[in-house]
Amino acid sequence: MESKIKINKNKLSNIINKLLDINLQEKKLPNIFLGTRKVYTLVTREYFILALLDSNAEQRINKFLEMGIHPFPGLIAPNYSQIQTAFKLDNIRNAIFNDNKIINQVSFKLGSDSTVIIYNHNISINDEKYESFDYKIDLLYLIGFGSQITISNFYNYLDELIEFSFTYWRSSDV
Repeated sequence: MESKIKINKNKLSNIINKLLDINLQEKKLPNIFLGTRKVYTLVTREYFILALLDSNAEQRINKFLEMGIHPFPGLIAPNYSQIQTAFKLDNIRNAIFNDNKIINQVSFKLGSDSTVIIYNHNISINDEKYESFDYKIDLLYLIGFGSQITISNFYNYLDELIEFSFTYWRSSDV
């Protein structure tokens, strides 16, 4: 986790406010919109994460961070990694992964220029050498940086990804 990366907090705040100001009367939204939720963001040189958390997820993330562990262990491996993953993402836009259960492997190998919506995603890792984890991601937007999507312009892609997610949920049975 790299804290020295500069982001435009005003642009990001405007996008997050649009996400949080949605019409809660909508019946097809993921359950995370029904209760109290917090926003968690993480930016590295390779990717950006925006997640909506309930209080249990917030406590879990704080615990992981105190332990020096990634806030979403088992979620992302870099593209150059030799780690086994369930999915490889590279140059993909508006991908949706929902209602998955990933056991004892990393969920995503993240390449460049990708935008992804992940919700109701369960991760379970049991490794004798490392800590065991079993948790659920209610809603997470993931953007992989590359030659087209950069730290400077990812806001446009995030805004588009959020809009796409609401269009998808309104038109499908979630």
